[in-house]
Amino acid sequence: MERQHNGICYGSRYRGRTILKEKSSMGNVKRVYVEKKEPFAVKARELKEEIGSYLGIGGVQDVRVFIRYDVENLSEEVYEKACRTVFSEPPVDILYEETIEIPEDGRVFSVEYLPGQFDQRADSAVQCVKFLKEDEEPVIRTAVTYMISGSFSDQEFEQIKNYCVNPVDSRETGMEKPDTLTAVYEEPEDVKMLEGFCGEAEAVLKKRYLSLNLAMTFRDFLHIGNRSVKIRCSFRSPIPSTKKEGAD
Repeated sequence: MERQHNGICYGSRYRGRTILKEKSSMGNVKRVYVEKKEPFAVKARELKEEIGSYLGIGGVQDVRVFIRYDVENLSEEVYEKACRTVFSEPPVDILYEETIEIPEDGRVFSVEYLPGQFDQRADSAVQCVKFLKEDEEPVIRTAVTYMISGSFSDQEFEQIKNYCVNPVDSRETGMEKPDTLTAVYEEPEDVKMLEGFCGEAEAVLKKRYLSLNLAMTFRDFLHIGNRSVKIRCSFRSPIPSTKKEGAD
């Protein structure tokens, strides 16, 4: 069943089932899920086929893929417009606000980019929202939520998750909605100074190297120490005069 509201198509293929609810937030974060309508759900169909053919898991009956947007610092008026024009395309998408329904035989997980990775979808959404109202300063985070339905074991579900998560740039993320999307970073400690580093014996340098847990090899560490000694000595060495004796 589907319903229309303000030009947006809402709905679910499951009724009277478990509803995925987010923990209540004291902040101003809104969450929407966007799913392609069944005729346009190409990625979901491809993933279902890959789970069966590549992973050899035959118990999966249905796969659904949602784009999840967490939005903060956005006025209600612009948010309503963004739901129709930025986050979803009403002719081909179904938009769910805050929650999605899960069938009795379904499981869900979400995948997000690692901290520091560029999220092009989120960045594009921010730029498009500014076209709607240029003085808005939204904070947007995105993730991909997968819903897998059918009969499969916990181990097979882990296989599916590992197949969907690229550990190079992504990670599995929780389903709870955060109180805020604004990142707060602790003040870093002062950079440590290595006293007496130059000219230390190799055995001492080896002990220091092991205590620092560095990414470089010990040979690189040793080279830096030797190089520092040479540089220090070169600055202390007198510069030979090029002036000839008796020349005025």
